[in-house]
Amino acid sequence: MRLTMRGTTRRGARRGVALLGTAVMATTVLAGCGSDSDDSEDSGDSGDSSSFVDQDAQAIMDAAEEATKNASSFRIVGEMQSDGSEASLDLVLATDGCEGTVGIDGSDVEVLKIGDEGWYRPTADFWRAQLGGAGMDDATLDQLLSQVEGKWITDEEGSFDDFCTIESFFDDADDDDDNSEATKGDVEDIDGVEAIAIDHESDGTPATLWVAVDEPHYAVRVDGGDEGSFDLTDFDEDVSFEAPDDADVVDLNSLMG
Repeated sequence: MRLTMRGTTRRGARRGVALLGTAVMATTVLAGCGSDSDDSEDSGDSGDSSSFVDQDAQAIMDAAEEATKNASSFRIVGEMQSDGSEASLDLVLATDGCEGTVGIDGSDVEVLKIGDEGWYRPTADFWRAQLGGAGMDDATLDQLLSQVEGKWITDEEGSFDDFCTIESFFDDADDDDDNSEATKGDVEDIDGVEAIAIDHESDGTPATLWVAVDEPHYAVRVDGGDEGSFDLTDFDEDVSFEAPDDADVVDLNSLMG
């Protein structure tokens, strides 16, 4: 069965997917930790933890970016504000894709990306919130849900390309960010990892980055205050992603006409 939908409603269906990208890209507060210098001779790495924390704040931030973007995988969990929406995420990022859940105003969407292919699987609550808000009547919405609920939708528009691999996660780093005013804070225990706090600004937003004192100097927490906070864990674990079965994938374009 094919659903005939007005253009405004069709756009509403895709609005939810666009929110995923908008929400998760808020995590680029981490990407802002890099230096605007091309000099990479001093990465901040040191076998001695005391000498590492004695370095200046920018050197510590540079070391965090270098170590984190060169990890083979990590998990990021957090909450944020994005365009008036409450968003959350729990994603495993790797060099070739990602897998996890993104929440928008209490409604969840599973996301999966492997190489150049991506899929998303919204809950019924997500469909109702996005399509109902776009003007779809209840009868049409129920008809759509009977065909898509529990199914994966192909991400034909590349909505996850900007955040769903480790490499792309750092692509939006602003090389012109001036972190000259970054300052060092205390060394604290962050979920069992000894880390030093670095206060700085990312795109004009105050943020605190916690960097592991011991090598590798991973970024283990990012706190953007009201903008959101995120924990990074499970670095360099063996992860693999499996594409959904064809029988579990729905072509949204064919349904929407």
